Amino acid sequence: MTDFIEWLGGNEPDDFEDVYCLYLAATGGGNCGTYQGSRDDRGRVFIKGSQGESLALISEAAKKSFLRLIRRRYMDGDDAESMDPESWYMFMHAMSKEP
Repeated sequence: MTDFIEWLGGNEPDDFEDVYCLYLAATGGGNCGTYQGSRDDRGRVFIKGSQGESLALISEAAKKSFLRLIRRRYMDGDDAESMDPESWYMFMHAMSKEP
Protein backbone atom coordinates (compact mmCIF):
# COMPACT_ATOMS: atom_id res chain seq x y z
CA MET A 1 0.00 0.00 0.00
CA THR A 2 1.28 3.48 -0.80
CA ASP A 3 -1.57 5.71 0.46
CA PHE A 4 -0.29 7.38 3.65
CA ILE A 5 -3.67 8.57 4.91
CA GLU A 6 -5.45 5.28 4.29
CA TRP A 7 -2.65 3.35 5.99
CA LEU A 8 -2.67 5.69 9.00
CA GLY A 9 -6.43 5.12 9.28
CA GLY A 10 -5.70 1.62 10.58
CA ASN A 11 -2.31 2.29 12.15
CA GLU A 12 -2.73 5.64 13.93
CA PRO A 13 -0.19 6.19 16.73
CA ASP A 14 -1.72 6.21 20.24
CA ASP A 15 0.75 8.44 22.07
CA PHE A 16 4.04 10.31 21.72
CA GLU A 17 6.07 7.11 22.02
CA ASP A 18 4.12 5.53 19.15
CA VAL A 19 4.65 8.69 17.09
CA TYR A 20 8.39 8.51 17.59
CA CYS A 21 8.44 4.78 16.82
CA LEU A 22 6.53 5.44 13.60
CA TYR A 23 9.04 8.14 12.68
CA LEU A 24 11.96 5.76 13.31
CA ALA A 25 10.30 2.98 11.31
CA ALA A 26 9.78 5.40 8.41
CA THR A 27 13.50 6.10 8.28
CA GLY A 28 14.05 2.35 7.82
CA GLY A 29 15.32 2.18 11.38
CA GLY A 30 13.98 -1.23 12.32
CA ASN A 31 11.44 -2.27 14.92
CA CYS A 32 10.04 0.06 17.54
CA GLY A 33 6.83 -0.45 19.47
CA THR A 34 4.06 -1.67 17.18
CA TYR A 35 5.86 -0.51 14.02
CA GLN A 36 8.41 -2.52 12.06
CA GLY A 37 10.46 -0.64 9.51
CA SER A 38 12.70 -2.23 6.93
CA ARG A 39 14.62 -1.14 3.87
CA ASP A 40 15.27 -3.23 0.78
CA ASP A 41 18.39 -3.19 -1.39
CA ARG A 42 16.78 -0.56 -3.65
CA GLY A 43 16.30 1.88 -0.74
CA ARG A 44 12.55 1.43 -0.47
CA VAL A 45 11.15 1.55 3.07
CA PHE A 46 8.34 -0.71 4.28
CA ILE A 47 6.43 -0.12 7.51
CA LYS A 48 4.33 -2.81 9.12
CA GLY A 49 1.81 -1.54 11.63
CA SER A 50 -0.64 -3.35 13.86
CA GLN A 51 -3.27 -3.75 11.12
CA GLY A 52 -3.42 -4.52 7.43
CA GLU A 53 -0.70 -4.54 4.87
CA SER A 54 2.60 -2.69 5.05
CA LEU A 55 3.04 0.89 3.90
CA ALA A 56 5.56 1.11 1.07
CA LEU A 57 7.63 4.27 0.71
CA ILE A 58 8.90 3.51 -2.75
CA SER A 59 11.02 6.59 -3.37
CA GLU A 60 13.09 9.09 -1.44
CA ALA A 61 10.41 11.71 -2.19
CA ALA A 62 7.70 9.46 -0.72
CA LYS A 63 9.80 8.86 2.39
CA LYS A 64 10.41 12.60 2.86
CA SER A 65 6.71 13.35 2.36
CA PHE A 66 5.67 10.74 4.92
CA LEU A 67 8.21 11.98 7.47
CA ARG A 68 6.96 15.54 6.90
CA LEU A 69 3.36 14.34 7.41
CA ILE A 70 4.29 12.68 10.71
CA ARG A 71 6.02 15.83 11.92
CA ARG A 72 3.14 18.10 10.90
CA ARG A 73 0.32 15.87 12.11
CA TYR A 74 1.73 14.42 15.32
CA MET A 75 4.82 16.37 16.36
CA ASP A 76 5.28 20.14 16.54
CA GLY A 77 5.73 20.73 12.82
CA ASP A 78 8.65 20.84 10.43
CA ASP A 79 9.40 24.54 10.13
CA ALA A 80 12.54 26.30 11.35
CA GLU A 81 11.10 26.89 14.84
CA SER A 82 10.13 23.25 15.36
CA MET A 83 12.17 20.79 17.36
CA ASP A 84 13.86 17.94 15.56
CA PRO A 85 12.14 14.58 16.20
CA GLU A 86 14.70 13.42 18.78
CA SER A 87 14.40 16.65 20.80
CA TRP A 88 10.60 16.52 20.54
CA TYR A 89 10.61 12.96 21.87
CA MET A 90 12.91 13.86 24.78
CA PHE A 91 10.73 16.86 25.62
CA MET A 92 7.53 14.79 25.55
CA HIS A 93 9.18 12.06 27.61
CA ALA A 94 10.28 14.58 30.23
CA MET A 95 6.80 16.16 30.31
CA SER A 96 5.17 12.76 30.81
CA LYS A 97 7.13 12.36 34.03
CA GLU A 98 5.82 15.62 35.50
CA PRO A 99 3.44 15.15 38.47
